[in-house]
Amino acid sequence: MTITFAQFYHLSPSDVEIISVDYTDVLSSTEELTGTPSVTAIAPNSTHLTFSNIALSSTVTVILGREVATAKAMSFKVIGQQLTYSYRARVSVTTTSSPARTLLRDLTFDCV
Repeated sequence: MTITFAQFYHLSPSDVEIISVDYTDVLSSTEELTGTPSVTAIAPNSTHLTFSNIALSSTVTVILGREVATAKAMSFKVIGQQLTYSYRARVSVTTTSSPARTLLRDLTFDCV
């Protein structure tokens, strides 16, 4: 079973939202995210969603009130969520560790 982030988001049906994911707690102090991250919707309800602008942080970013260092977070734009549905997205990133690690984590959000 894939680990699910504690971060949780509530979206409205008409939102075009940027969701940011903080990896600070799963990276060593010198480890950073690298490469090209990906986001995949997990069933059920996976056909509702469209993801774009998937990127690693290139500056210090504030996520849910916490300042996150450069290259310790990723973000993506989500659209298509429908009222009363809950969603799960799987995010994948690689790290600068040697050997490189690939981290798969799930993120949940609902549409209220």
